[in-house]
Amino acid sequence: MYALLRLFSMGWLLIAALCFPSSLARELPTIEVRWPAAAELQTPVSGRLLIIFGPSEIDHDEDLRRRLTPTSEAIAFFGQDISNWPAGTVQRLSSFDAGFPYPTLAQLPRGSYRVQASFEPYQAYRRSDGYQLLLPAIEPLDATDTRTSTQIHRRWRSAAELVHWDGQQTPRALVLNTTLG
Repeated sequence: MYALLRLFSMGWLLIAALCFPSSLARELPTIEVRWPAAAELQTPVSGRLLIIFGPSEIDHDEDLRRRLTPTSEAIAFFGQDISNWPAGTVQRLSSFDAGFPYPTLAQLPRGSYRVQASFEPYQAYRRSDGYQLLLPAIEPLDATDTRTSTQIHRRWRSAAELVHWDGQQTPRALVLNTTLG
């Protein structure tokens, strides 16, 4: 009897949740990243977009990817795979995209951070069995590497912007304006 009553009450909760308009729900923040139209790479690119939250006292020119570690001193980062991202458009990282050491952006503690976007383009590699893998592009090995610059996709990053994260407001868009590699 108790299980039936519990199931009945859970059903009413589900109905109530579905009936409320979405405008009543608290809007969760997103992080926007803009790929400038003037970027060298004009074709749509697939890759991994990371948003990195570092200590607020670091320099805005520092590459926060160098601070990513799987230790107790880890800084927070969140990411998603992007398919066919054309230059001149915006991607949004939502509050539910996966991260570390916090599982989602919605769980990031309030505070001041230096926030940086990093985009690592994927390159297609075809295996001998015909299966295609999308993996981070391999950088030139040495001066004898004969691949052209279109075969070696550059990594991109934004400046490390100072953001006061309150878990409710969406900060201004980060712009991928620096190439690496």
